[in-house]
Amino acid sequence: MVLFQDPANDPFDYTDEGMKLQAEDESYPEDGYFVIYPAKAKVAGLTPGSKSLKVKAKDQKASGLTGYQISYRAKGTKKWKAVDSKKNKKTIRKLKKGKKYQVRVRGYVKVDGEKYYGKWSAVKTSKKIK
Repeated sequence: MVLFQDPANDPFDYTDEGMKLQAEDESYPEDGYFVIYPAKAKVAGLTPGSKSLKVKAKDQKASGLTGYQISYRAKGTKKWKAVDSKKNKKTIRKLKKGKKYQVRVRGYVKVDGEKYYGKWSAVKTSKKIK
């Protein structure tokens, strides 16, 4: 979700198209700014494969997300590894056979080359990797 914040701090909802129209409008206040809140995503599915794990993400509402950041770790470890995906599906390769992996996702919106991230989803644990 993208909110336009005007100098009086009154929020107005704009879709991506509305934001572009507002930015081109001459009545656009120079001292206003946009606040970007990407929708929260969730892990919709985990499918273990041969030393790989297929992850499917889903945003909880129509949000206009640019992509997803998928974070994973072997169960029982502390360090997360992250990969980006412009699609809602990603196959993570070079995993260790016989281990379970924990996965979380978050959506992001890219504006002027900068990424704005949403909140992390709940952590889901996969079955053992084949």
